[in-house]
Amino acid sequence: MAPAPIRRRTVAAVGAAAGEPTLSVAAVAAQLQVSRMTVYRMIRAGQLAAVRIDGRLRVPEALLDASLRAGGCPPSEVPGSTQRQHGA
Repeated sequence: MAPAPIRRRTVAAVGAAAGEPTLSVAAVAAQLQVSRMTVYRMIRAGQLAAVRIDGRLRVPEALLDASLRAGGCPPSEVPGSTQRQHGA
């Protein structure tokens, strides 16, 4: 069974589709130093906003920056994540 399509359209996501800078899932994963699957899980859990552009998930750069400044959710707390915190 295929996963349900992600349909999150916030004001910021609509703005991102209108030309604001966005990042690919791979770029977000590299910036957060996590796997792409963890980024997908964060999007599915609602911890990262995303928008589909030309069939691909994109994360608005401004929202990612705001999430990081606010502390965000550590990847180890993402539902379904198998990553462990260092020293644990």
